[in-house]
Amino acid sequence: MRHMPTLTEVMTPFPQLVEETTSINAAIQLMAEKACNHLPVVLEHEVVGLLSTSDIKLAQMPGHRSTEFTELTVGDICRRSIYVVDLHVRLDEVLDQMAADAWDAAVVLK
Repeated sequence: MRHMPTLTEVMTPFPQLVEETTSINAAIQLMAEKACNHLPVVLEHEVVGLLSTSDIKLAQMPGHRSTEFTELTVGDICRRSIYVVDLHVRLDEVLDQMAADAWDAAVVLK
């Protein structure tokens, strides 16, 4: 049997964070600079959501509730239902749960 990597081996160790009041344009720029597809969203040092490139694309589609995309903040479009796991959970358990619930990312906390 091959070695199962640990969660710490595959996670981003110090991900970029954004406040929920961050403008969507600033978040897009940060994601481009850091070449990342997800940003944990915080409010008063607590993770309250997750912003993905998919969330941004969805908000840019016609019919979004805001008339001006550039007026949006991260908090306006981030998903609030997120998969949060403890740093010490086994990687195979995290992957099984992500597959079962169709999560595309997990926020790892210690």
